[in-house]
Amino acid sequence: LIETILFDDLIQYLPKVNGTHRRRALMKIDIEGYEAIAFQYAKNLFKELDFHVIFMEWGVMNRHYSSLAFQIKQMLDFLYSNK
Repeated sequence: LIETILFDDLIQYLPKVNGTHRRRALMKIDIEGYEAIAFQYAKNLFKELDFHVIFMEWGVMNRHYSSLAFQIKQMLDFLYSNK
């Protein structure tokens, strides 16, 4: 078994600056095609941090695409609305 957390769970570990978490950040994510699912649980993290760069690789032709097509569209919509 592997213990996991959600993106929003990271907020409690962020250092505060002047009483707030709001700071510039970058993200590196590589979770083998499940990035679209991970971003479903990142709304609060994106409220706390100002991501200027997100490094990730994902392909719409991977073996999971047919089952993740809707989540991929949601991820893209989420990222565009939080830029």
